[in-house]
This record gives sequence, structure tokens and C-alpha cells, in this order.
Amino acid sequence: MISENLYKLTLSCFIFLQLFFLFNFFTLSPYQYVYLNLLAGKYSENSKKFENDYWGVSTKELISKILKYEKTLSNSEVKIALCGLTDAHVKKYLKKYKNLKFKLVNNDEDFDFIIMNNRISWDLKNSEIDIQKNQTCFQKFPGEDLINVERRGLILSRMTKI
Repeated sequence: MISENLYKLTLSCFIFLQLFFLFNFFTLSPYQYVYLNLLAGKYSENSKKFENDYWGVSTKELISKILKYEKTLSNSEVKIALCGLTDAHVKKYLKKYKNLKFKLVNNDEDFDFIIMNNRISWDLKNSEIDIQKNQTCFQKFPGEDLINVERRGLILSRMTKI
């Protein structure tokens, strides 16, 4: 009798945990690698604690959303800076928009928009790196978000107008 109840309890717990795992898997899809366990706190707050999209995969989805803003961006050549991303991939995705005239610039230059994910923005000009003073791209470049990619309230990448 006790072993039968223990079996049912164990099976119920196992089924519950499997359903919970599947819920997390599908709500984060296709960015399952950003999974954070429950002890990390609210998902929406985790961009302040962790580098979530460290591969920058969400950039492709972010740039595909630019189509809504193509009129705004196609008036003249826009200067786009990057933070936490590599130039080559972003340039490849941006070139798909024929009417978009853009120039990629460094994020310490004058720019119109910045495309970023939540990576640490290292101050490479300073010879002494102080980990306590370094900020993530989201903290260093606050502004008006035009487009963002988020899952369960966690912003993975964003395009911001400063």
C-alpha cells in the first residue's frame, strides 16, 4: 500500500516537472540556451544580472522586425552602432533591406541607432579593467527602444534610438 502511494507520488512529481520543463522549452524557443532556473528571480529582471543572449542569435529576429521602421530608416543614410555583437553578421542581415542606407559605426562615435544584446561593454581604452565599473550594453546605452526581441519578459536584444 505504501509503495503504491509512493510510486503514484513519484510519478506525479515526475510528470509535473516534465510539463514544467516543456513549458520553459517552448516559451523560450528558439533561444533555449538562455534558460535560467527559478532561483535566479524574475525573468524580466535577469538582463540586469546575466549575459543572456551571449551568442547573439536573437539579432536575426530583431533585424527582421526592422521592416516596420524601414520608412523611418530609409530617408537618408543612418548611422548604426553595435554593442555586444559582431559587425559581419549584422551587416549581412541589414543588407537584405534594399532601401535601407546604413553605415556601421563604433559605439563611441556619433550614431542614430544602436543594435545591442546584453553583453558586458568592456572599456578597452582604459588600461585598468575594473569589473565593478563595467556595464552591460543595456545599462550603458539607455534610450527609446524601437524594436526588441523578448521571451517571457526577458529582453534578449534591442534596437534603441539614443
